[in-house]
Amino acid sequence: MQEDLLVKRLKRRDMNAFEEAIRTYKNYVGAVVKSRISVSMGSEDVEEVVADVFFTLWKQCDKLDARKGSIKNYLGVLARNISINKLRNRKDTITLEEDMALQGGTSPEYEFLSKETMSDLTAEIALLKTPDREIFIKYHINGESINEIAVELQLNPNTVKAKLARARKKIKKQLSERGYCYEG
Repeated sequence: MQEDLLVKRLKRRDMNAFEEAIRTYKNYVGAVVKSRISVSMGSEDVEEVVADVFFTLWKQCDKLDARKGSIKNYLGVLARNISINKLRNRKDTITLEEDMALQGGTSPEYEFLSKETMSDLTAEIALLKTPDREIFIKYHINGESINEIAVELQLNPNTVKAKLARARKKIKKQLSERGYCYEG
């Protein structure tokens, strides 16, 4: 019931409610963000993403609906998505391990599986035909956008999307045949 009241106060743009949400969920949001980006980014980046999460909450508080889920869950999804966008939008490269972490989690089971499947995933990427492989690497590993890839390779953006989808489907199929699950 207290969360319903907090949602109502946030919808009214009550600054005290916003500060209460920050106090209540700051550590949780920080943990979600840190689990996603701390491997490749510094603490300043973590703080920036946490601030972005709460800024987004403030901008979108009129969309909150306590019947559809808790504020904590909403903030967790925001934190995950903003973290992923931060990683994908940075100018330097994303390692294959980081890209897999974007798709999975950081549980001990996931870490074990990701280490075990890394060589299989790398081998499947290497088996892709040249344009598909290049597009896959540029998008998933280097973090380039569809439009950037299209311009660079002189292709239609829809062609890039189709080749990327085909490459993901092929890799997913090959890995699932080996008993792995990769949602790339």
